[in-house]
Amino acid sequence: AFTLSIGMSLAYNTIDIRQEAFIRDQSIITNGAVTVASTDSSAIDAVSIAASVAGSYAKDSNAFALSGGGAAAENRISGKTNAFVENATITTTGSQAINVTATADGFVDAKVIAITAGGSKGSAAGALSIGGAKTVNLIQNVDGTAVDVRAYLQDTHIQATGDLQVQAISSQTIDADVTVASVAFSYGKARAKGLSGAGAESVNHVKANVAAEINGGADGPKANVSAQNVQIRSSDASSIDAWAGVGSVAMSYQGKHKGSLNAGLSVGVSLAENL
Repeated sequence: AFTLSIGMSLAYNTIDIRQEAFIRDQSIITNGAVTVASTDSSAIDAVSIAASVAGSYAKDSNAFALSGGGAAAENRISGKTNAFVENATITTTGSQAINVTATADGFVDAKVIAITAGGSKGSAAGALSIGGAKTVNLIQNVDGTAVDVRAYLQDTHIQATGDLQVQAISSQTIDADVTVASVAFSYGKARAKGLSGAGAESVNHVKANVAAEINGGADGPKANVSAQNVQIRSSDASSIDAWAGVGSVAMSYQGKHKGSLNAGLSVGVSLAENL
């Protein structure tokens, strides 16, 4: 008797952001506030689960069971979130502020689980169970470069009676959990062999270019900035929380000689890479 069971689960998710808020080649005069804001809150919530069970029984002949389970999830957030004023003139006569703000809060939550079990009983019995799971989570561009989170003034003249704030704020988060369990059991009157293997891998990368800037030539026609208070701030609070765990058990029992165990092999491997 021979039994084969295979389970597989795959998840692929991509978000590509090209978001900009800007003032370009304009002249603005106002007694109120001026706000240029670009905000992105992209999120991926991925679950990939594979389960496989195989059982084989033969009363007076050989029995073999093979069970395999594999699960994978690949998630990517890429692109840019920029806010800027370029080649412009802004004049305010009131006390309210000029704000140029870029905010990106990318979030990837990935859960990958593979469970597999194989059992057999016969005159000669064998059981093989193999489970594997992998997740790849990337907050970066396809070519490997960093996502942009930028707020800036370029060749711009500011005459403000209130405050000027230029802010770039990034909080990129990856939460990845990978779990694999594999069990093999065999019972044979003459011979019994059990083999179990489990492997898990978690790869997580965050690359973000977070910048707040005022740029322009010192002697250019639109290079002067005058305000009550000037604040230029960039903030990055990126984090990665990753778990990769495996459990592998192999058991074999030979009934010809009461209480004796035949051959059993169990292998478990867990890898995590976070950058």
